[in-house]
Amino acid sequence: MKKMVKCIAIDDDTVALDSISEYIKQCDGLSLAGRFADPIIALAAITEADPVDLIFMDVEMPNISGIELASLIRHKTKHLIFTTSFSKYALDAFNVSADAYLLKPFTYNSFISKISRLFTTEIENNHHALAGETESFYITLEMDDNLRIIRVPRKDFVAISGDKEIICIHSTAESIKYKSLKTKSVVQSISGYRGFIRIDDFSIISENHICSIKGASILLTNGLTLKVAKSYQYDFEAFISKNLLRTKFKALKNI
Repeated sequence: MKKMVKCIAIDDDTVALDSISEYIKQCDGLSLAGRFADPIIALAAITEADPVDLIFMDVEMPNISGIELASLIRHKTKHLIFTTSFSKYALDAFNVSADAYLLKPFTYNSFISKISRLFTTEIENNHHALAGETESFYITLEMDDNLRIIRVPRKDFVAISGDKEIICIHSTAESIKYKSLKTKSVVQSISGYRGFIRIDDFSIISENHICSIKGASILLTNGLTLKVAKSYQYDFEAFISKNLLRTKFKALKNI
């Protein structure tokens, strides 16, 4: 029998609390062990209860902040994800050993994408069902006042970048710029698929096409360099940390 991932949700905003609770219930493999709108009550209950697998927690709450609460109960959960509307708390989240950071409002795709990296086996079927191993992406674009759908093979997909009016689709063969008012929604949709990392509101990259990283700059295999926005740096650093080989090598010249 598959082990269920026990979750707790803490948020003084009841609408947000209902939303995250519903996401947990929808996901096969997750179970909601508790939900709290009052962080003080959450502290008392979690302190007395058995440890859980995952806690979702807001940052700005009355009486005690999520950062303070996390420092007191971090040992009671295997993983911790902050859910907040403010990216400015990313460093504080890192200091209390948070595993991820979800910026509100977030979609179910983003929710699944985030937790699938923490619990690969437990929610694998959910992730494949939601964002399966599709062979190609089909993207709708506006061209000469008409709509056109283009196909980008997944293996050739390197990145998407752009802004509110432009979308740049980068593949191993070429980079093409189009007019688009939906760049953000396209990026949001692709972020639900395994193997892709969002680096700002309008940009997403393929893990398989990362060549090197220097600071916030990422060099991709097609020669393109993109920068990770501040609000996305925490999640990107968490991804790198999880996959980093803990060995130091000294570069040799003229081998």
